[in-house]
Amino acid sequence: MERYMPPKDKNVCFSGYRPFKMPKGGDENSLEIKQVKQDLLNMILKMIKLGKTSFINGLGMGFDIIAAEQVVKIKMLCPYVKLITVAPFSAKYHAQWPNEWKERTNGVCKLSDEALSLSDHYNRGITTNEIDLW
Repeated sequence: MERYMPPKDKNVCFSGYRPFKMPKGGDENSLEIKQVKQDLLNMILKMIKLGKTSFINGLGMGFDIIAAEQVVKIKMLCPYVKLITVAPFSAKYHAQWPNEWKERTNGVCKLSDEALSLSDHYNRGITTNEIDLW
């Protein structure tokens, strides 16, 4: 199967804090995190109005997954929107995570239009200068 490669000018990338660094420790029942989710939805919709159609997430526990889940919600209304998941490595990437985050990660991967990893295993110090996917 041919890999989907979006035009660079159509991409938006998400990456952010892990739950423990987010407001209220990432408690998704808190007003602060509910506001983060609403702000994400609004920003994604704004980006779509500006012509962005591909949303790339780094599959990190916390903000990355939350952002990807908001894109999934919007894809129900805008099926032309693409969710692309790029994990830093594939071998047991989220093995040490709490089960809730593992399940959410698996859900995001299943609902992504494209899911890939940059490496088969952890590599210390990989930078975007070394890997030019997009």
